[in-house]
Amino acid sequence: MMKAPVRTVAVLASFVVPLLSATVANAQVLCGPRDAAVAQLASQYNERVVGRGLVDSDRAMIELFVSETGTWSVVVTDTNKRSCFLASGVSWTKAPLLVDDPS
Repeated sequence: MMKAPVRTVAVLASFVVPLLSATVANAQVLCGPRDAAVAQLASQYNERVVGRGLVDSDRAMIELFVSETGTWSVVVTDTNKRSCFLASGVSWTKAPLLVDDPS
């Protein structure tokens, strides 16, 4: 069922985007056409999209890409299909989505 990954990305985005805003302002952000970004993630890291969500009243889409080996990338795409890499890393692990968990 795809609802859990989408909800996970939406929750992740609500925490990650504000935290990254200061860092991104001081770092070089890599941007380009979405098709090229997706192709690069697939060919260089074998990452595939596992979830996505809309940001800022449908003005952008945030996606989480993950590989079988645990590499991961967060990409935001605007309405002109311009994608920017927000963050990437290693050691991604799946965690169950606990909807009723208050923590």
